[in-house]
Amino acid sequence: MIERLRAVLIAVRDIEEASRRYASFLNLIPSNEIADEEGVRICSFNLGDVMLALISPLESNKPLIRFLEQKGEGLFGISLEADSAEQEIERIESLGIEFATPLQTVTRTGEKYVWTRPRSLYGTAFEIAEFPK
Repeated sequence: MIERLRAVLIAVRDIEEASRRYASFLNLIPSNEIADEEGVRICSFNLGDVMLALISPLESNKPLIRFLEQKGEGLFGISLEADSAEQEIERIESLGIEFATPLQTVTRTGEKYVWTRPRSLYGTAFEIAEFPK
């Protein structure tokens, strides 16, 4: 079952510049990290229970590079937290919704995640994520 909205992800080319602008706009101090496995640099802002994450590709993240080339900066996707990624994949596939990626696991955190195809949900990509309890 999907439990909550976890994050809104915004793709940016220059994460340093975007980080400064969003920090001023939100009047918050960001948290920054490099997620090598996922091929992204992340600048996140905690907004209550939801995170606003600016993401910028490392050279290895071809889908994010392609997204920025084709669509430009902006909303990349919405992350939803589920109690079981496998069960949600099965349920969502039964609705005819397609996935853009297979289920993946982040070694350092144990997070499991999968992305829907944007065309299956009116142009918006959704990440279904499960975290170790």
